[in-house]
Amino acid sequence: MTVVIFFAVMAVVLAFSAIKVVPQGFQYTVERFGRYTGTLRPGIAFLIPFVDRLGKRMSMMEAVLDVPRQDVITKDNAVVSVDAIVFIQVMDAAKAAYEVENYRLAVLNLCLTNVRTVVGSMDLDEVLSQRDSINARLLTVIDAATCPGHQIIRVEIKDLAPPADLTHAMAAGIRRNVNAAHKFSKLKATSKRPCCALKAPSNRRSSKLKAAAKPRSATLKPANAPLTPKRRRPKRCPPPSRRATSTPSATSSA
Repeated sequence: MTVVIFFAVMAVVLAFSAIKVVPQGFQYTVERFGRYTGTLRPGIAFLIPFVDRLGKRMSMMEAVLDVPRQDVITKDNAVVSVDAIVFIQVMDAAKAAYEVENYRLAVLNLCLTNVRTVVGSMDLDEVLSQRDSINARLLTVIDAATCPGHQIIRVEIKDLAPPADLTHAMAAGIRRNVNAAHKFSKLKATSKRPCCALKAPSNRRSSKLKAAAKPRSATLKPANAPLTPKRRRPKRCPPPSRRATSTPSATSSA
């Protein structure tokens, strides 16, 4: 009875050691006497008991690595705090498992050094305005430096913090510009009112002048109109004097 129980337990142990189930999104490496022989993909797999064993359990899903914040000196000697994130994915489980001891730590250190290199070669204005170009440069540099078993999907600059004194100066300048624009709008609004009051009398005066000039212009004749002769007034004869009337009567009586 004890022998039967012993063999039953041994059979169960052999079954558990020979049958392996790999979940979706993972790949397991197989080692035979310490040497890599193959990779198990998602599903059920069978191994030789006491000969084969599982090596590294690699996740094939995309992972996000948070790059620690660091202070970087730009080209114009300004200090900028940079925080980034890296999206990485394992493409070959065997190369990722046996070519790099800790690929996550390696990628993080590689990102830290390349962030200092890329941001340190740019001016402060370029760093604050050209974030997309920084991401593209970091992606090409880090992806070229990683081992073939990994792929850098993308690199994103999460935060760029300029120095505190520069931030205060920029905020003060923005406030001054806003106040100046507000004052200018007030002056513009107040300057429009007297202009309108001054324009009204001039318009009335011009309308009066036009109305007064209309009848005069209507009486004028065109240049091509024929000339009409002027009528001459008849001359009035002077009344006869008394002497002229008295003399003829005297002569007739004589």
